[in-house]
Amino acid sequence: RLLIFVDKDQMEECYKWQEDLSYYQLIEGQEEVAKELDVSVPYAYKIIRKLNDELKAKGYITVSGRVNYQYFNERIYGAERRGDNVGL
Repeated sequence: RLLIFVDKDQMEECYKWQEDLSYYQLIEGQEEVAKELDVSVPYAYKIIRKLNDELKAKGYITVSGRVNYQYFNERIYGAERRGDNVGL
């Protein structure tokens, strides 16, 4: 990927985005969730579907079969995001 910066504000926005990048990471599929939770792949998909339904109800766009990593941790382990994106 190639990023072109037009001005200083855009560069600062990119740095902020990079800092928050881990927050937006996706678990890449049912297999990873199944392995993390030590459950079957079909059950992992049910969990992903439930989490995505919750996110959709909050107005977020989701990807079938994938889930936001931070939201997964919040709902499964109770880990909360610190900072300005609390609530996702």
